[in-house]
Amino acid sequence: MSRPLATVVLPYRDWRLGNSLWLSAHFLSSALQHGFVIQDAGFSPYDAWYPRFDSPFVAVDPAEAARWQRRRRWLRRCPSGRFGPFAHINSLRPGFLALQRQQNAARGICHQSLDDAHWRRLVSGARTVVATDYFFRATELVLRHRQEIRRVLAPNASVIHQADAAMGEFAGQRVLGVHQRLGDYRTYQGGRYAFPNEVYAQWIEQAVTVLPQGEWSIAVFSDECAGMPAIASLSVRRMKGDAAIDLECLSRCDAILGPPSSFSLWAAWIKDVPLVQMMTQDQVIGAGDFHPVDPLRMP
Repeated sequence: MSRPLATVVLPYRDWRLGNSLWLSAHFLSSALQHGFVIQDAGFSPYDAWYPRFDSPFVAVDPAEAARWQRRRRWLRRCPSGRFGPFAHINSLRPGFLALQRQQNAARGICHQSLDDAHWRRLVSGARTVVATDYFFRATELVLRHRQEIRRVLAPNASVIHQADAAMGEFAGQRVLGVHQRLGDYRTYQGGRYAFPNEVYAQWIEQAVTVLPQGEWSIAVFSDECAGMPAIASLSVRRMKGDAAIDLECLSRCDAILGPPSSFSLWAAWIKDVPLVQMMTQDQVIGAGDFHPVDPLRMP
């Protein structure tokens, strides 16, 4: 007789697609390793694009999701608990545990592991565990279960079909995917990563000189419809799909350039595409700067 499984609840969250996919990947890998099920209400804005076939993710009742969202607002942090420094027992009912990220500067801890002894104890019985923040990680398990993550978190047939059509215009060409994130990056950290069009144009010209020789086409993916400066001798096309379609198209490029973002990191990691992340306006792209995603830099 199989043992009862713990249920990990991820309440609704207003996050971008890349962050949601990465969080799902970390919890999915932990569920595959340790045997629990996931009710992920936070992924609901993207359910229509990512059906998450045959996996530890289970259906979320809308009323239940609303209840967790209300409680999420007043879950209070505690400095410690008998399950470790990141866990505490909430008094809602027996067997209910609430987890929230708690940075411990003295110990240099800023993430809750989904694979350590504390977590394994949390999910060892038929209890409900609520994860109410972003900083949960199981990097080694993500690498171990990479193929299953790719299968479960694959987009649906409609997204694939539309990406086929969009990328079909580049048939037979090498494509540099440029992730030009503006929108929220105009205010995030004082706008430090909201690079202007002219800077992207310079980086594109630098990139094609250090990438393998041949004719390169440029596909620009952005959350704003801003014009790109003309670049001599290069074909530049601005992609105009929904977020999931753009992400699938970006993952099919031969190389990716962009600011630090979970969106482009996911595209590069899921399909093994070499990536260069641009951190400052004066950064210069050199030979060897494009490389696969380093697991230590996974969000």
